[in-house]
Amino acid sequence: MCGISGVYSINNPITDKCLVCKMGRTLNHRGPDNFSTFSAENISLAHNRLSIIDLSDAGNQPFFNERYALTYNGEIYNYRKLQEDLGKFNIEFRSTCDTEILFYYLIHFGIDVTLEKIRGMYAFAFFDRVSKELILARDRFGIKPLFWYEKNETFYFASEVKAIAAVTELEPDPVQTLFSVTGGSEGGLSSVFKGVRIVKPGAYLKITSNGQVSEKVYYSLVDQFDREYFDRLDRMSRAEVDELFGGLLHRSVESMLLSDAPMGAFVSGGI
Repeated sequence: MCGISGVYSINNPITDKCLVCKMGRTLNHRGPDNFSTFSAENISLAHNRLSIIDLSDAGNQPFFNERYALTYNGEIYNYRKLQEDLGKFNIEFRSTCDTEILFYYLIHFGIDVTLEKIRGMYAFAFFDRVSKELILARDRFGIKPLFWYEKNETFYFASEVKAIAAVTELEPDPVQTLFSVTGGSEGGLSSVFKGVRIVKPGAYLKITSNGQVSEKVYYSLVDQFDREYFDRLDRMSRAEVDELFGGLLHRSVESMLLSDAPMGAFVSGGI
């Protein structure tokens, strides 16, 4: 678990470089191994790192070059396979972490292809200093959180609302607070604070240089339904289905066992 936060001002450069530091410092519990920031013109990004893959300083974030900047929370399980796709671009990688793979994949293949290809849990902010476009993206099932808030043509975003509250004056929303008991009146896409929104699972936001916000849903579980495959499963015996499910579960867990840090498992009374 890491923490990401940032500020994007549409018309004015960000003169207060301490702003994003205040946001990031509220998320130290999410990433105690390193805290770094990136600022340029009208964008500031922060990252609180919990080191899992590549424990060296080379894996610290935000990642950036002369044009692009990325702050990212999560893990890309198939990053080694994705690195093969980047081979033709003659990139000199400075780390062995999945962050750098995500960074260059976004640069060379774009947001739509990247989100189609990557497998994992993630929330990230990706900024293009030339087009002045900011992307806020969240994984398919919303495992990693990402909140955003806009006021006076300035956008604030973070892994937790407390980071946004550290630099703005948020007001509780009594109606949303009431509905939060049952998951929220908008399907859990609004927080209990007025104006603070949640990036949808399986979606990304694009914020342009003129402050226009557009949303694209890139994944829906319903789209995964395959009637022909379902019918084949329905004709299988219980033993065949058990064997198939066991294989799927094994491969899924195996794909997630990527770590340069000690690993453990939590066992509870439920599933």
